[in-house]
Amino acid sequence: MSDKGVKTRWKKGQSGNPHGRPRKGVTLPYAARRMMDQPMRYEANGQVYVVSRLERTLLEIIKRADEGDLACMRFLLEQMSRWDRAVAVAARPPREVKLPMTAEQRMQRKLAAEADGAIERAKAEGRAYYEKLCREWGIDPDSIKPREE
Repeated sequence: MSDKGVKTRWKKGQSGNPHGRPRKGVTLPYAARRMMDQPMRYEANGQVYVVSRLERTLLEIIKRADEGDLACMRFLLEQMSRWDRAVAVAARPPREVKLPMTAEQRMQRKLAAEADGAIERAKAEGRAYYEKLCREWGIDPDSIKPREE
């Protein structure tokens, strides 16, 4: 069936969605990250520091762990072990990936194998011919040393 005479809402070349896909709403992790990255004042030992909320929270967790809070200690140890595993994974050497051979590589390998076979055949035929001549002339083939050039 042909679409030539069919009228549509859109002119030729006009998009059916001129404004594009609507934007996503703000997700909870995104909003939390933005809030935790905001700077705030932190006072310690009579000095005022400006740190992010995330750093401030971590400092508080460490302080409570030092005071003996087991939940804070457990949290810190779990996070440190996660970090150690991530570092260990990142430090591993990359696995060697064997890519499939291209047609050119297959042809090169085939030609090399044929050339190696031809050389071996020539050596074998040359040795057989040499031994045949030595037998005809009554010479031991192993007694003759090759010439040094």
